[in-house]
Amino acid sequence: MRWIGLAWLLGLAGVASAEDAHPFPTRKSINLNTGGTFYVEGRIKIPQSITITCKKSVRIVGRGDSDAVIEVEGALDVRGALGKEVIFDNVWIEPSSTFEKIRLMDAKFTSGGVRCSRQKAARGHLIVENTEFDLGCEFDVTLRNGEINIRGAMFREAVRITGVPPPGMSHPTLKLDILGCYFRNRGPLSPKRGYSGFLGGLFVTGTNKTLVRHNRIGGSKASFVNCANLMFDGNKVDCGTLLFKQTEAGHFKKTKFLKCDLMVPEIRFEAPKAKKPDRLTMNKCWFRGHAKPKKIMKAVIRDGHTIKDSGVLVRLGKINKRPLELAGSAGN
Repeated sequence: MRWIGLAWLLGLAGVASAEDAHPFPTRKSINLNTGGTFYVEGRIKIPQSITITCKKSVRIVGRGDSDAVIEVEGALDVRGALGKEVIFDNVWIEPSSTFEKIRLMDAKFTSGGVRCSRQKAARGHLIVENTEFDLGCEFDVTLRNGEINIRGAMFREAVRITGVPPPGMSHPTLKLDILGCYFRNRGPLSPKRGYSGFLGGLFVTGTNKTLVRHNRIGGSKASFVNCANLMFDGNKVDCGTLLFKQTEAGHFKKTKFLKCDLMVPEIRFEAPKAKKPDRLTMNKCWFRGHAKPKKIMKAVIRDGHTIKDSGVLVRLGKINKRPLELAGSAGN
């Protein structure tokens, strides 16, 4: 009887907790208290000059038949902690056409995600740090100007980041930094203490300056298209195909590729042909199963030597005989 009574009381506590959820506030700047539960129904907007701060263990849940969307014009500042993450359940975060800042630090998406379509290309600053996106959660954003910083995050689905030229300009101006999204053997599940990285693939298009360093990149494919100034450094790549592409000749001259552990069967380099070919050196990389330049070029690399219409030629610098493991053990 005691166990039955306890179960009944716990059930009531659960009901009370659900009923105690408050509507997500947007009218004025506010700190949402640690451990509170808030709901979003339909589309709501955080207006310009308003900052909503979410602290440790806050839970934000979506309700209703239509998508639960938090459109951010002002600022959304999420500040969870290890073991006390801010939870987004069935909630979408959408940057407005111009927004101040979105920071997701120690958060977890169980459904929903972050999205911004090409038709509504945004301008602002987006930060994702030690945040986890579960199966089925999207991260698909298009910015016409601004900056994206990603640190120590985990994405189980494909990630898509697109930069488009601002009005009156011919090339994108988006700045992108992706750092430290890899396996750390410090316990299960959390990005800070277990698997992290791009488990479903990474697709980056149209950036002015891009740093991709010490990340795990998996999935069926990863691509970097029209990234004008790209540093690809110390990554562990085990996707199906890795593509680097420029749609204008001469734009590979600011691409640097070094110190990567490459377990990918095919790496493609594509650019239009010109009088002088683009040239790229892959330096200090480890190619699983291959140690000799001729075999690597034949088995793994696809460039102007093997792709008829490609105007970029790859050169292999020093080839590492062992994995560097700058983005985690090659065995994980």
